[in-house]
Amino acid sequence: MSKPDQPFNEPPKPSMSTARYSLVVLGLLAALAATAGPKQKVRTMKTFNTTNPTISKDLTVTDDKAWLADCKKAETIRLFEVENPDVEQCIVTYRAKLKTEDLTGQAYLEMWCRFSGKGEFFSRGLNHAVTGSNDWGSCETPFFLKKGEKPNLIKLNLVVKGAGKVWVKDVELLKSPLPAGQ
Repeated sequence: MSKPDQPFNEPPKPSMSTARYSLVVLGLLAALAATAGPKQKVRTMKTFNTTNPTISKDLTVTDDKAWLADCKKAETIRLFEVENPDVEQCIVTYRAKLKTEDLTGQAYLEMWCRFSGKGEFFSRGLNHAVTGSNDWGSCETPFFLKKGEKPNLIKLNLVVKGAGKVWVKDVELLKSPLPAGQ
């Protein structure tokens, strides 16, 4: 603490090089912000809940509004189809929450896109695969559509590679813009 007859200690003044460096950094940040453009929004195309009937009839609806697949062996469970989704030159993302109990293999989301005259192509959410026993977690798989790629059908599946229980809820299909330059 300073005494009344002593001058107050001021913090040191920045040097010219520090001030110049700060201005350069601020200028770069401003340039990055200006070129970043407006934030592109993710749009929900379709959501599914337990009031929507699944294609597979092997699922049961639970009290917590989820579908339960009690698998005795590996299987692909067909959940939903979206006809004529009217998407092109974007990222379509299939997202859902999964919970597992005593799953011996993996479970993951799988999306198929059918193109007129070209056939079907798939995207598998192997990077979000679950195994064993897990509480609810969000899983997803994207499908990148270039200009001129317009599917006439999107199929949403749950792939289970082993025995065990898998719950699914909050299924949604999302659309977002491609990264710049694609």
